[in-house]
Amino acid sequence: MTMPYDHALLWIAEASLQMPLPEGWEETGAHAGQTMYENLELNVRTDVRPQTVICRNLFQVCMMM
Repeated sequence: MTMPYDHALLWIAEASLQMPLPEGWEETGAHAGQTMYENLELNVRTDVRPQTVICRNLFQVCMMM
């Protein structure tokens, strides 16, 4: 199977991998084989890297301009 090359997804993935965890976030270990991230101040727990969400939002804002 050949996947289409998507510049947007590649940028999001590469940029987020270079970023440290944002302030307040910590890696809390794995659940069902996936790494979990938690922010106690915001009372949020997710399996999506916070950096990925930040980069995805930046990309969407740039696309609206």
